Amino acid sequence: MSTRRSRVLSHPSGDSRSSTLVSMSEGAAPADPGTANALVVMQSNFDVDSTMTTHRLIEMRKNYFIPPENELHAPFPGERPYDTFLNGFSLSIDALEAGMRFPLHPVIEVCLKGWQILSSQMAPNSWHYLVAFLWERFGSGITVTQDLFMACFHLSQGQADYYLIARAGFKVEGAPSNNKGWKSRFFFISCHWGWSFPTEWTSHTVNNLVPALSINETELVKILRGILSASGA
Repeated sequence: MSTRRSRVLSHPSGDSRSSTLVSMSEGAAPADPGTANALVVMQSNFDVDSTMTTHRLIEMRKNYFIPPENELHAPFPGERPYDTFLNGFSLSIDALEAGMRFPLHPVIEVCLKGWQILSSQMAPNSWHYLVAFLWERFGSGITVTQDLFMACFHLSQGQADYYLIARAGFKVEGAPSNNKGWKSRFFFISCHWGWSFPTEWTSHTVNNLVPALSINETELVKILRGILSASGA
């Protein structure tokens, strides 16, 4: 099995060590030819070298308060965001700029697990929707679940990536437009005990049905709609 090596910034002090990177082609195969073709097309839109450097990762760790248990890896030329990474995955700094933080909020972890996609497959401005949703409910006393979030937004699949769209009656303002350079601003982040969601790129049909809600959850959705509308999040 062929392997490659990647620079790694494991701690704020700048200590570094090497880590193994395995090609996506050696990972699990998609379920059917149509899915495989869609994945190949999606990957072709990410065939760019990373512009992230070790120096920039040091600054990024400080600016976004990334905990020391998360190791940051600066990719070498030729490494791609869809490559499978040992105990880790790729991420664009644009997702952090949109509000994503580590450790990940439990709802984000549950969403990634339910969607069966990686954060780097989703357009960065979509992270603004999810983060704004979590932030705005903070003072409401509402415990947010994946079903509540998916009753307000739905995941869509484009040819190049996935993205979130607000359902009817919901509006989130202030989401930054996607900078065309975001795909090259990727790095790898890993954790020695792993993650609660899959860490390989996939492509599959998205289920956009509104989740079945209880009477109480339906009332909570109405409250959340009012909160988001009033805040102009």
